[in-house]
Amino acid sequence: MAPLLSVEGLVVDLPVRGPTGRTHHRIIDGVSFDVAPGEAVGLVGESGSGKSLTLRSVVRLLPEGAEVRGSLRFADADVLTMNRKQLNALRSSGVATIFQDPRAAVNPMRTVGDFVLEGPVRAGGRNRDEVLREALGLLTDVGIDRPEQRLRQYPHELSGGMLQRIVIAAAILSRPQLLLADEPTTALDVTTQSDVIAILDEQRHERGLAMVFVTHDLDLAAAICDRTCVMYAGRIVEDQLSSTLHDAPQHPYTAALVAARPVLDIDAGCELPVLRAIRGRPASAYEAPSGCPFEPRCNHAEPACSATRPPEVNSGCSRVACFRASELRGILALEVETHA
Repeated sequence: MAPLLSVEGLVVDLPVRGPTGRTHHRIIDGVSFDVAPGEAVGLVGESGSGKSLTLRSVVRLLPEGAEVRGSLRFADADVLTMNRKQLNALRSSGVATIFQDPRAAVNPMRTVGDFVLEGPVRAGGRNRDEVLREALGLLTDVGIDRPEQRLRQYPHELSGGMLQRIVIAAAILSRPQLLLADEPTTALDVTTQSDVIAILDEQRHERGLAMVFVTHDLDLAAAICDRTCVMYAGRIVEDQLSSTLHDAPQHPYTAALVAARPVLDIDAGCELPVLRAIRGRPASAYEAPSGCPFEPRCNHAEPACSATRPPEVNSGCSRVACFRASELRGILALEVETHA
């Protein structure tokens, strides 16, 4: 099956003003991944790894002056060469985006109803009454009480969590082929988060909806994503089936992330989580070393790791960028098992 979204060698440089004038910093450095129709792909990694900017690149919502190279194709159309009219069509019906901050996604001067209904009505094919009926049902599904009243309210009258649920419902209402979700449940309580994830998963299976899901929560990515791409310093260091990523990580960074999850040490009679931190600090793509970007923090690094950038190697259903991937496979799995 041909991919719905194909990203190949994506490079994004953002403009920065410094003491010597304007320059560019590389934020995304050669990202490649595919998303098939109906497939959910997770992007995970520490803050600053490039997850959100990768998502925004798909619909070209980038800062002014950004330089983009590589290939970005949606439904076999070249996104990087689209004009304004084509981009509007892409963003209104082909691809829907759920941003982390719901207040940045809505117009504070217009009602919630204007925000929810305007896009699907203007996209054509459905009248306002039909869209309104579907919207009321979706708002109820995501936990919005008195949905008719909420549609008449303004964004400032709603809590952040309630507004995020409305943004999620609006994204589904546009009936996209691809949903880009940038930590969509961050502002929600655990119970509502579970309900919303169930709705997204149900819509994906019922409508063949594809999804790219950005999250810091490895367990959440494993629960809803078919594949998980682990990002570090603007690169994908590992792309593996979510079902096997936790038990058999192939990149030292992936293993370190899995081991860093809080675990209750019941045998020791301790009710507090045992935390295992990754030494050092995360690196951005523009400040990463010429070799493996994780090398300064890696417990398994060798001299060759700092000299050359490791190529991405396919191994069955996974892809990993590590010189020592084959010899470390059993060691990394043991490290994770010991921590668990």
